[in-house]
Amino acid sequence: MGRGCRGISSLINRLAIEPELPVELLQLNQETLQAIRNLENGVGVHRVNTIDELKRDLGW
Repeated sequence: MGRGCRGISSLINRLAIEPELPVELLQLNQETLQAIRNLENGVGVHRVNTIDELKRDLGW
């Protein structure tokens, strides 16, 4: 079992005993905060005007 699976199992076991999310999961890291700021400021955001345009961009 990989570390990710063990981590999830550990979280599930912890939630069974203490039914609230650990504070560590609620704290955003710097990378996430920067991604949110970029999104809010339109940095790296690609917009489309129609559903057809979106489908074309997605290759549908």
